[in-house]
Amino acid sequence: MFPLEQALQSFSPYLKTGFGLEVVNYSIGLVVLICVLISLIKTNDFLLGYFNRSMLACCVLYAWSVFTLVWSPGQVEGLRQILSGIPYFVLIIIMGSLLITSINDLYQSITITLIISIPIALVFIFNNQFEMTSGRLVMKLDGVMSSNVLATGEFGGFLIIFSSLFRSSNSSYITLFLRITAGILGSIVAIQSGSRGQLIFSIIISLFMLPITSKVKNLLGFITLILGLIFILSLSYIIFNSLLEGKSSDRFSLDQLLYGQSSASGRLSNILNLAGTWASSPFGIFLGLGYGAFSFISASSEVYSHVLFADAIFELGIPGFLSISLCLIFSVRSLIKTFQFYKDTTNNRSAVAILIALIFYQFILVNKQGYLWGIPYLFLFTCVAGRIESRLVLDAEQSLTLET
Repeated sequence: MFPLEQALQSFSPYLKTGFGLEVVNYSIGLVVLICVLISLIKTNDFLLGYFNRSMLACCVLYAWSVFTLVWSPGQVEGLRQILSGIPYFVLIIIMGSLLITSINDLYQSITITLIISIPIALVFIFNNQFEMTSGRLVMKLDGVMSSNVLATGEFGGFLIIFSSLFRSSNSSYITLFLRITAGILGSIVAIQSGSRGQLIFSIIISLFMLPITSKVKNLLGFITLILGLIFILSLSYIIFNSLLEGKSSDRFSLDQLLYGQSSASGRLSNILNLAGTWASSPFGIFLGLGYGAFSFISASSEVYSHVLFADAIFELGIPGFLSISLCLIFSVRSLIKTFQFYKDTTNNRSAVAILIALIFYQFILVNKQGYLWGIPYLFLFTCVAGRIESRLVLDAEQSLTLET
């Protein structure tokens, strides 16, 4: 959604701020609503599996975060984050989960996303509204604000994952061309965005998931898998070295990764800061310090810790930690069952593998850059996993009932 919004904004200054920006947001929301209505008309038992365990745990988590504002010392910032995040929660988690009712829907969504992402990536790379600033690819929205480089890098990471793991039972040169093109463009976008984690983790996850997306049946399959690994690593290395220089290259140095701005050491410092306050509060140990508490505790300009699990433990307490843990555990169980059911079908196996990869990808990203009301995609994917598995089980039970 966000990459499409940026691509549209790059063609018209009117769409970058004020009323024009609202038009873009409402238009995307309207498209999602229309798609939900179409799905409602076409799908039997439309709500079947929607209120699955992952969805319920997710809703409890978000509701609890709102309730903790009652005692949060960072109530003002917490409320601001929640109010700004509600439209995305509704659009992406509540409505987005309604769009995927089966494994076929998931596979079609992945296919469409792969296709339309290619022209969007081309816009990012070649439209002169996007420019390199301090070693990062950005689009100026006005005199002060610019586009979100992390979201841009995340988009590039999505393309790397899709291109690496997408498979089709009707393999063709067109499919291969789309995958290679998407992989190259995704790598370029991720690298030029300067988003280190998005690039590195998307490649690692793609490599890790290759044996899952493609069944290795014989020696030839094993050799093909190894060649695929070599190709991804070689392509990434070539693109990396051809694009990066100066400040861009410095961002990917080991020193910057460990100790630079937005580094691992910075995240650890945030966690320790939050944990220290939490440990000294008897009330907070059980029920949490309250959503947004980090903004009050932190001596820096940062208003959240950038580590979602730290927020869940220290700001939301035991209820928050249990909710997010159960949401993830339920989704893992759903993915295992769904994969076992579809592992012998090329398209469906690929779709499940990509969904697993996206959950891994988002889980890592939200623990390096996110906050609860600003990272809806992790919970969208977990809820989709729960819904597909629930409908799989419930459809089978209904069929058995009808037969008897």
